[in-house]
Amino acid sequence: MRGKLIALPSRYMQGAGVLQELPGLLSERGIRRPMLLWGHRTKASTEGAVLPAMEQAGIQPGEYMLEGQCSRAECARVVAAMKDAGSDAIIGLGGGKALDLSKGVAHQAGVPCIVAPTILSSDAPPTACTVWYNEDGSFSDTEGWPTNPDIVLVDTAECIKAPLRMFLAGIADSLATYMEAEPSYLSHMPTRLKYLPTITARTMAKLCCEVIRADAEAAILAAKSGVVTPAYERVAEASILLSGIGWESCGTAAVHVLGTRLADFPQLHAAMHGEKVSFGIVTQLMLDPEVDMAQAEELVDFMVRLGLPVTMEDIRLDQVPEEELMAWCRKQCVPGGRLDAIARGITAEELMRAMHAASAFGATRKQRAKSQN
Repeated sequence: MRGKLIALPSRYMQGAGVLQELPGLLSERGIRRPMLLWGHRTKASTEGAVLPAMEQAGIQPGEYMLEGQCSRAECARVVAAMKDAGSDAIIGLGGGKALDLSKGVAHQAGVPCIVAPTILSSDAPPTACTVWYNEDGSFSDTEGWPTNPDIVLVDTAECIKAPLRMFLAGIADSLATYMEAEPSYLSHMPTRLKYLPTITARTMAKLCCEVIRADAEAAILAAKSGVVTPAYERVAEASILLSGIGWESCGTAAVHVLGTRLADFPQLHAAMHGEKVSFGIVTQLMLDPEVDMAQAEELVDFMVRLGLPVTMEDIRLDQVPEEELMAWCRKQCVPGGRLDAIARGITAEELMRAMHAASAFGATRKQRAKSQN
């Protein structure tokens, strides 16, 4: 019998202002010359909280400005910069690209990895994997690492400054976690980690869904007002910690086949990962042979209320020619793939029909909500 495994970060810290704890956390670990990996927006927003405190603690950071993709070529450039600077840790600050890249850099350079998301757009921070993209922005592949980040630091006072669209994308990403974890668990499919899920990870995935369903609407109101509330904190924890552990240690299904691999199409490069995941949720509902349509309607109505994408048009998938979409579907329908968690032997034609059915279903629920307002 295959064993079970759950993957966790060494430390997880969350709250308004916790970036100020970073120098102390580094000093405890003997880190003196970390490399800060961030973009221009993140630097402008966080350097006031990070750099003076590091200087006061006697820590001398270097910096690498991320302007390209999370690609292997960019990873090699960061590793070279760290070698030149004598860096003894990597600190990724910002969104998914910076965080995923920092994990690859940490593995290649053999240094501790600290990630500090400043947006809640995905559940990447606590996981031990990197989603690689090509230099043109198209999806390449996913690579796993032997360990999860040493520290995950979620400063909600910084996260709440991010555009609402990013927060909504993260909510969609975490809303998918239990939808995919449960069929993966019940079908006894090994996770990305090559082991079976634990009941702990399954429970965390379920709790993630419960928190999102209970608190997302209140958290969105908080985000719009720019005030960190208890509901916002709960959704932040669900979006990062519960969702990250839930998917990595339970597994994904059809939702993330779309969420990740639709990046192959240039027409969708403007869509965020969580937005493609959102449409993937509706598509998985249409693929599931045991779906409860009353529950499906309730879920998609909830998504419509939040303002999440539920149609092909919402993410510009309707701009992809049908023959290209069918060729893409054929690439996804392979034996032993994650679609098998929903139903074994799904064909390209069935996947294609499910996407069109999902779009029609989403459009119907949007029209119904509009008519009731």
